[in-house]
Amino acid sequence: MKKIFFIAIVFIVSTVAVFAQKTLKTYSGEMTKPTDILGKLIKYGNKTGSGTYVYYELPDGQRVKHGKFEFNYRYNDYYTVSGTYIDGKKEGVWTFIERGSSTKKIIDNASITYKDDKPNGSFTCNVYGFLDAINCTGTMKNGHYKGQITIKTPHSEGTIKGNFNDDGWAHGEWIIERKKGVPIRQKREYFEGLLLKVINFDLSNGDMTVLYELPQAEIEEIKNTFNPTDSTFKIAGEQYKRIQVNSGEDDIDTKLFPNTWGGKTLVSMFNGNEPSIDSFIPLVNGFATKEIDNNWRIAKHREELQKKEEEEYQRRLKLEEDNRKIEERRQADLQEHQERIQRLEDLHKIVLSNDESITSLYSRENSPARLLLGDFVNKIKKYDIFNAYKIVYENVDDNDEANLKEMLEIQEIVMQLADKKTKEVEKALAGIANEMEPIHPYRKNRDTKEFVRFFKEEALDLCK
Repeated sequence: MKKIFFIAIVFIVSTVAVFAQKTLKTYSGEMTKPTDILGKLIKYGNKTGSGTYVYYELPDGQRVKHGKFEFNYRYNDYYTVSGTYIDGKKEGVWTFIERGSSTKKIIDNASITYKDDKPNGSFTCNVYGFLDAINCTGTMKNGHYKGQITIKTPHSEGTIKGNFNDDGWAHGEWIIERKKGVPIRQKREYFEGLLLKVINFDLSNGDMTVLYELPQAEIEEIKNTFNPTDSTFKIAGEQYKRIQVNSGEDDIDTKLFPNTWGGKTLVSMFNGNEPSIDSFIPLVNGFATKEIDNNWRIAKHREELQKKEEEEYQRRLKLEEDNRKIEERRQADLQEHQERIQRLEDLHKIVLSNDESITSLYSRENSPARLLLGDFVNKIKKYDIFNAYKIVYENVDDNDEANLKEMLEIQEIVMQLADKKTKEVEKALAGIANEMEPIHPYRKNRDTKEFVRFFKEEALDLCK
């Protein structure tokens, strides 16, 4: 108990000490129009009015309003703004009044609850035109509308009920009703300030008319892609941004002001010609329309260009790589071709050399019998073997490496046959020759397959 009493004493002493430092003063007299207060037509007319307020001064001489405040000014009619400051910030209920220049009776008026220098709390607003009026009640948060708002138009017995979301944008279903004259009901659907649909019901004959409606696919895209951080959304591949509507030209007539030429839209009731609520309360956020996000479009275009440049760069790299591979392959093919040509040349030289050796081996030009008897002795010994060999030799393909190698193999066999007993070989070869072509058994340019097979498979075995 003693501890609690001690804390209370310390708090009281501290509070007294703090307020002792604030010597409150009062100013009353002619005053330049303050720039930090609302007020109907306060920006127009004379730059001065009269006012009274309580304040204290900081050590540097700066005044801090703290307490009751009232400011009076004229612009055709008489206007009064009154409220309370706490340490330089508007707090509590502030009232805004317009009185007639002749009758001094209250005409337009409003009251707004402030907290921490911003409209935070309930408000009322009553504004009158020549033939119409608007009576409005609702709630504000940090300077913008929040939650349900109710607007009445007494001349047409009309009512508007709708909602603003936490960021101050019209959201959800809004209902407009008029009882005077032909009764009507209008239903509107908003999403984050964007008008999606307006349906009008004629309560006299039951007719329903769609006054405005976005395509359903577009509505779904807006709702599914809306980004509250930057107020952007996508429609058909394009990015849009939400922008506040400050004019009612593109809005739909509420049909609550039948005596006003051209009617009066919902947006113009908040921000338009009198009567309108912005006479006292500026429209912050509220209603919106869409606009192409040019920054996104520029960024997308830049991204597409970069993508194309990257694709072109990769295409060039691939082309260079393909060309490199083609060149490598060409060089490899060329190298292989040159090596093959060299192998063919080498093989051909050996075949020619062997042929010379074989011709020498099978020749009787310098034999004693030939020298003695001359042409009565055949100049070729083992005629059938030599002629079969020559047929194979004359038909060899100089550009076929395998054929040349096979020729070398046969030449090796033929050279071995030169020193062997080859009666059976010669007899077999003569038979093959006559069987294949009896008239010209050893004609060139004939099929050599059987000769080749015989030399490789049977010739040496028949010498045994």
